[in-house]
Amino acid sequence: MPYFPDEFIQQVIERNDIVEVVGSYVTLKRKGGRYWACCPCHGEKTASFSVNVTQQFFYCFGCHVGGSVIDFVKRVERLDFVEAIKFLAERVRLPLPEVKGKPGIPSDEKAKMYDVMRKTAQLYHNNLGQAVGEKAKAYLLKRGLPEGIIKRFGLGYAEDGWTHLVDKLQEDGCKEETLIKVGLAHKKNDRTYDAFRNRVMFPIIDHRGRVIGFGGRVMDDSQPKYLNSPETPIFNKRYCLYGIHYLKRLRNINRLMIVEGYMDVIS
Repeated sequence: MPYFPDEFIQQVIERNDIVEVVGSYVTLKRKGGRYWACCPCHGEKTASFSVNVTQQFFYCFGCHVGGSVIDFVKRVERLDFVEAIKFLAERVRLPLPEVKGKPGIPSDEKAKMYDVMRKTAQLYHNNLGQAVGEKAKAYLLKRGLPEGIIKRFGLGYAEDGWTHLVDKLQEDGCKEETLIKVGLAHKKNDRTYDAFRNRVMFPIIDHRGRVIGFGGRVMDDSQPKYLNSPETPIFNKRYCLYGIHYLKRLRNINRLMIVEGYMDVIS
């Protein structure tokens, strides 16, 4: 686990004003020297969640939790301490200190990977609204998925061709090397081609709302039925469940059901 010096942690806290951070999740109203809102960590109708501007801490008189901006992000984003530090540092574009040991992927390189995946998800989804995606759209509707659900889960369609995605992303300034690293393209005999072709696409989103991979399903009896993204620097299959980003929206969870497939989750 990375170790962050106390000086860096303090810098993260100072650069992330707690009022601004909390205000990006709930509507705060000022009363005296504090801001108040309904607690984002538990359901309530009367505002009992307070933010102290001067001392830079929060406290909820309803669920009796409180702390610094780091503690707030840990709770509302459901992150551990290290993840919360990285989240806040990224928010204010504060470079992470070098960590001794095995070198990792530079943060700016990872940012490019996340950006490529986001653009790809948007392209796939936009295809459903065009002539090229009519068959895929009909397939999803036939499976009983209304348009609202299709949009909510960001479902899409990968065109039937060898370089549709590669061409569009490279035109948008994305590098071939990045496309290969995130599993969107393959290279063989000096030719780079799309990894997903003629499939209904399910974007896989992490707990922070970032697209990290895809699952592609055929619309006939072709094999393989599902084709999934390989593990990449931003996609570790052991640490992500499809639909996990929706957990942040739930309050007072008593029971969760884990199911096997993409369509099972959506259903």
